[in-house]
Order: sequence, then structure tokens, then C-alpha cells
Amino acid sequence: MKIGIITFWSSKDNYGQLLQLFALQTFLKELGHEPFLIRYGFWKDDLISKLFKEYFLLPWRIPRAIKNKITERKVYKSNIVHERKFADFLSENILYTEQVYSTKELIQNPPAADCYITGSDQVWGALNPNPIFFLQFGSKESKRFSFAASFGDGNSFLKDRYIYKITSYLKGFDMVTVRDYKALEICKKAGINGCVLFPDPTLLIDMSNYNSLLSSNPGTDKYCLVYMLEEEQKTKIDMDDIAAFVKSIGIKMIYVASQGRFDKYIKQYPTIPQFLSYVKNADFVITNSFHGTVFSIMYHRKFAVIPKKGGNNTRVDTLLSQYGLQKHIAKKLPMIIAAYNDIVDWNLVDDINQKKKKETVALLKKVIGEE
Repeated sequence: MKIGIITFWSSKDNYGQLLQLFALQTFLKELGHEPFLIRYGFWKDDLISKLFKEYFLLPWRIPRAIKNKITERKVYKSNIVHERKFADFLSENILYTEQVYSTKELIQNPPAADCYITGSDQVWGALNPNPIFFLQFGSKESKRFSFAASFGDGNSFLKDRYIYKITSYLKGFDMVTVRDYKALEICKKAGINGCVLFPDPTLLIDMSNYNSLLSSNPGTDKYCLVYMLEEEQKTKIDMDDIAAFVKSIGIKMIYVASQGRFDKYIKQYPTIPQFLSYVKNADFVITNSFHGTVFSIMYHRKFAVIPKKGGNNTRVDTLLSQYGLQKHIAKKLPMIIAAYNDIVDWNLVDDINQKKKKETVALLKKVIGEE
């Protein structure tokens, strides 16, 4: 079966974005299907219309939009200077459409597929629900479902007005699966009572698939990998305290930052294979990233995840609760120390993953069949 995937794919510094796409394609291929990424370029849409809808009608968003644009420009310049070769990874490991589609182009002339998938990642996190990420295109005969989709964290706008907009979209799906408990609640409000909690695709493929990507071992010295996203003030523990902790345990710090994380500390800018190697060989991982947490678990690394301020951190809470690893959420510095000293039964974690994979495969076969 030909399966067209709609998800985020254009980042130059978000490792989880491309790794979840790699995992989803790998997982579907293992089931005998022919998945491909539909390169949706929402930036090709009419800018004036977009600005009107997002800012003129909602003027309270303008200050935040200006701040975000300044940060985006800074990130853009940084990614030019510190090239992480994400485009190379995409071309070497992902099947995708030659064309990059605007919304209008995708609705008028979509690539043919027997099935369309939206997700994983925070594909439903926009203030105004984007019909493309709700699969409002393509033949009516094609199957449609979401794969571990997420609405994102801390989106207070998910109220009745938003629910009303997405209800008609979701009712056209053959199956709705989401990544966290918050998304389950939202879908139930939209009348989708058959919504299912699905594992992120990065948890569903064998580690040999990731290991085949790995670059060389970063060295023999012990180190703590610190992988942080976004501005420092958005997380509950600052970098000075993290750096002091790493120094106190007598190992070096390898610091990888993405998506607008700028501070005084020396950073590394690895490719995706190098990033995986950093996680695999780390003595300890400190992160505020969902996928940083996922790969710490997959590689059986000791880890601590720092929650965001003001967000409900649903994705990480949902993930860790399924493994009984909630004590690895570190809201204060002593909790990082506790996470570092915790002994995890990784065999139990692997058993849970295998059970989730079997359940997921069985449900997918029921909905889209097996080639």
C-alpha cells in the first residue's frame, strides 16, 4: 500500500523531527508498505492572508510574533554557520515527493496514495487548525489516520472554538491515534471516542535501525550529554546549575542546543548520526526534549528530563508514566542527582516496548491491512 505522510520535515536543528519521520517510514516499510513523505511547505502559502488570520484578527499575538521572528532569524544564521547536514540525512534516508506543495497545490493536485497519515510530532499544535495536517486533501477513497499525533504542550487556546473546527476533520479519519493523554481528552471532546494512545514511532523500530546510522564513538572519556531546546528561561533549571552539577560528578559536558537556545556555554552541533552516538555513549543525559528523553530510554542511558515552565509537559509525563520512570523528571537540582543515582530495570522497559509494538502492529493491520 502506498502511504503518504504529512509531518514536519524542514528543520535544520530539531533532531527528533527527522528521527520520528525516519522511524515511521522504517516501521511502515517493515509492515510491507510503501511510505513516502509529502513535502508540505506551508511557507509557500499567501503570506498576506496568513498574517491577517493570525495577527490582525488576533492582535494580542503580535508582540510574541515579533519576538519569535527575531529568534527565528538568529537561529537561521546560526544554522548556516553551524551546518548539521539535516538535508543530507533527509536525502539519504527518507523517501519524499519531488515537489514541495503549498496548501492550494496539495488540495488541487495531491500525490496519489492508498492511505494518508498525519504525524507523529506536534502536527495539531497551531492556533488555527491547518486542514492539511488534518488530511483534508486527496481521494475520498483513500484511508486516513493519525499516527501518535500531538497538540503540543501548554496550548491554552484548545477550547470550544478550536474543538468545533477540528471535529469535522477528525470524523473523516479511519483511525485517530495520539501521543499523550491531553490529546486523548481533546479528541474525546471532539466526539472521537475511539481515539487510541499510540507510542511515538521512534519507540517502535529495532535499535539496529538506529545503530546503522551511527557515526564513530565520540571518545572513551566519560561525559554528560546536555541536550536543550528553546530559550533558557522556559525551563525550570538553568544552565549554570546544570554545568555545576556535571562538574561535581567529575565528567566532562557535551552540550547540544537547538531551536533558539543561546547562552555562554560552548556547544556542539552534531549531525543526526553524531547526535545518536552522543546519546548512545553518554554516561548521563540531561535534556528538556521529548525525543532526547526517548533516545535516552532506547539506549538505556541514565537521564533526567527538565520540564518547561508554564507548560503541562504532557508528552513527557505520558511517556515516563508508561515505564514507571516519573522520578527522572527533575524540577529542581536535587532531583537531577536522584535521577543520576537511580537504577532502572531496562529489561522491564524493553518488555513494555515490545508489548506496545505488538499492540500497535495488530491495530495497524486491522485498519490498513498487511501487504
